Amino acid sequence: SDKWAHSVTLYLRKEESNDPAPHLGTVWSREFEVSIQKFLFNGFIDYYKKDVTWVFSAQPQLLWSMEALGASSLWLGTEQQIAHNFYGKDTGWSWMPTVFVKINF
Repeated sequence: SDKWAHSVTLYLRKEESNDPAPHLGTVWSREFEVSIQKFLFNGFIDYYKKDVTWVFSAQPQLLWSMEALGASSLWLGTEQQIAHNFYGKDTGWSWMPTVFVKINF
C-alpha cells in the first residue's frame, strides 16, 4: 500500500547572536512496494540563517523492510546527510552517505 505523509513549516528562528530570521523546513515519509518488497522513504530539509550565513541541511533515508525474509521489525537502508554551510560561513557543501539499520520494538 502506498502511504504518503509530509509537512512544511515556516517560522522565525533566533539562535546565538543573530537577529530572528526565517527557517523553512519540510519532513516526509512514504511507504511503497516493489513486487512483494516494502520500502520506506523518509527525510527532512531545512533552510535557515545562522549569524550571517544561510544553511541548507537535508537527510533523506531509503529503507528496505526485511519482512519478506521473516524479520518484520527490521529495516536496512541508507541515509544521506547533505549540507551547505552547516559548519559555518563559506564551509561549502558536505555529503556523508551512511548505512542505516532500523528496528521497530
